Amino acid sequence: MKNCLPAIFFLLCTANIFAQDTPKIYRTKNGTDISKSIPYQEQFLFEQFLPGKVYFRNGRVVNARLNYNLFYGELTFIDPKRDTLLLTDKDFMDSIAVGSTIFYSMPKQGHVREIKNYDKLRLVERTVLAVLDNEKESAFNHYSATSAISNYKNFSNQNGYQWMKPTDKIVFKRKSENFFLDKNQRFYIPSKASLLKLFRDNNKEINDFIKAENIDFSKQPDLIRLLEFCSSL
Repeated sequence: MKNCLPAIFFLLCTANIFAQDTPKIYRTKNGTDISKSIPYQEQFLFEQFLPGKVYFRNGRVVNARLNYNLFYGELTFIDPKRDTLLLTDKDFMDSIAVGSTIFYSMPKQGHVREIKNYDKLRLVERTVLAVLDNEKESAFNHYSATSAISNYKNFSNQNGYQWMKPTDKIVFKRKSENFFLDKNQRFYIPSKASLLKLFRDNNKEINDFIKAENIDFSKQPDLIRLLEFCSSL
């Protein structure tokens, strides 16, 4: 287990509630510790650490209090010393339950959350705090947005939050990506090609549905409608 953000956290009462009321866009000054610039609760998917279970492929089950860290895109837990740690041994895990929400390990990407299980296929989502833009300082301490991204470095890794160049502000935004996950826990980028590969026996019906419903593979509601149709075939 890797210690990433030592701190003391006072736990609230247990409730499986997403932090829906937190802002979707965050601004922070370069040269500061980002983990201190953004309020603690807004760095996580859930409002608090929740009782969870880690299911290993060998049948072992470990209980822990868990939350999803939006900087890392990974689940973290609180150890007996009340430190916050990243989960390791992800290659040996089958799934992780946090309250009523199920997570899976995505190679080199952290953890993804199950949106819906269609038996043959699952729709999963990865949410992170991504760099949206940076705001370069102009005269009289006013800031203007620019699309240039070469002025700052990657803001986090498994060793902790990195400091950035002390001249600009950085804008962060919650960003979500959808994936298909099959029964063998293989991941697919949502597309017509990947879906037809997964449902080889129903290509004509699926093609007709995609065309008739004007399915957009970048939109989660469209993916839900599409997968509900595929699961009914």
